[in-house]
Amino acid sequence: MTTLVRNKVLPAATPATDIRSILTKQHRTANVDGIVFDKATGEVLGSYTTHDLVPTPYDYEQPQIGKTRAAPPSYELDPAPRPNITETETERLPDGVADLDAQRSKRGPKPKVTPNPHASHFKVAHAERLGWIDDYVYGACMTVGKDNNGKMNVSPSHVLRACMLDEISTEIVKSVIRLEGLRTMSDQQARRICQCARFAIGGMKLYLERNPTVRQQLQVEVDFAESYYQDNTGLLQGLA
Repeated sequence: MTTLVRNKVLPAATPATDIRSILTKQHRTANVDGIVFDKATGEVLGSYTTHDLVPTPYDYEQPQIGKTRAAPPSYELDPAPRPNITETETERLPDGVADLDAQRSKRGPKPKVTPNPHASHFKVAHAERLGWIDDYVYGACMTVGKDNNGKMNVSPSHVLRACMLDEISTEIVKSVIRLEGLRTMSDQQARRICQCARFAIGGMKLYLERNPTVRQQLQVEVDFAESYYQDNTGLLQGLA
């Protein structure tokens, strides 16, 4: 048979005035002048070290109202002073000595530059948010750029930006399109974007040929934009 035993905290008949003295006796440690010791054995367990907080004086500058004018702070991207750049004359090779570095730079295949006569049409289509231009861009990214574990190897926004360039080449793409942090992309990535852009442009050109009404509408917008800029250019030249 299991029996329950009450916790021996205080007897039921103990008056309320004796509670403080009994609780004090139950504590094993005491503190006298910052020294902690065991009341049963008298062993010193430790001591408290305290320091008065001394505030550090700080002289706050009071604004002089009406005497000086506060200048707004100016910030620059590169606050460091710029070094003085002096042009130095490059050393010339002696007469009769061939420049091998110049000859090597001319070797290899020439950079491929693809003209894009429909760049203005694609800009208008993108501004008008026509869905077919996004379809061709995404199709080119999946067909030419492929994907890796469900993630495209080429950014569709980069390919769309390349489709709106007047000329498409690796160097032009590297100079116009930047990665995060304004980093320059690698040659391999730029070539991949150019390949996807050329593939997408081929499909969009075929779409415009088979839909002359859409092409005519885009051409009206292009002509209006060109005439608007020409008129403003003539007006500015007349005012000058």
